[in-house]
Amino acid sequence: SMNTVVVGHEFFRKERNSAYANWKSGFWREMEQNSDDAGSTRVEVSLSDHGNGCIIEFSDNGCGMTEDVIRNVFM
Repeated sequence: SMNTVVVGHEFFRKERNSAYANWKSGFWREMEQNSDDAGSTRVEVSLSDHGNGCIIEFSDNGCGMTEDVIRNVFM
């Protein structure tokens, strides 16, 4: 089974405002780069409408992140 990490809106707002001049293309580029860094050979993206917003889900067959990376790099 696949582990799930939920990241709050604040993280993406901060990254959008500080790290990405053009956050829309930067978002997609970062998601693809994460899959590539994990050594994946398959990436699936799904979008679902939820009224006033949408959920974007990325799934790949890469090695995933260690707990150390999630705690000390990602967050």
